[in-house]
Amino acid sequence: RRFRLPAPPLPILVAGGASGVTPDLLAPLLDDTPCTVVFAGRTAIETESAQLEACADAAAIRQKLVTTMRAAGESVTPADIEAHVSRIMHNREIKRNIKSLETLGARVSYIQTDLTSQSGLDRLVKEVKKTFGDMDALLVTAGALKDGPLDTKTAEDVQTVLTTKLIPAAHLPRALHSPKLKKVIFFGSVAGHYG
Repeated sequence: RRFRLPAPPLPILVAGGASGVTPDLLAPLLDDTPCTVVFAGRTAIETESAQLEACADAAAIRQKLVTTMRAAGESVTPADIEAHVSRIMHNREIKRNIKSLETLGARVSYIQTDLTSQSGLDRLVKEVKKTFGDMDALLVTAGALKDGPLDTKTAEDVQTVLTTKLIPAAHLPRALHSPKLKKVIFFGSVAGHYG
């Protein structure tokens, strides 16, 4: 059965950020009824320098970072460079996804918060209610990637995955409770199906 938004729709809160498959899953909804989408995720959206913006791909970013850091006299390790490149590429994915949904007519907001902490969830709910009012739908898409067979997982890996998924799933529907909240949808992982 296809999920449809009532008209006119109230905002949708997506707890789990604006990356991965979530924006692709939202796009068909927004084709029918453009609305406000509020993403909440742990990633802080950063502004790139003009030099980095000119870099078209990860390889160019990597080269620019190495050159810039060496010129500044900073130590350059492959791990540091890869962490920077990964953060920049993730930010670009979020920005690209937001722009794509805006092209479909959505009004998109992004709130950076820690969905695994009670204070982060409290701040999110307060900001969402103050700025947007009631929500029409809540999509809990939060997750942490710790891919691999279960027997290779450490207790810390399991804790990270479960905390990231279960804390927002347990607390947000209750905190946002309103007669206008019509849909609460929990996303799992394809990895769970394939093992």
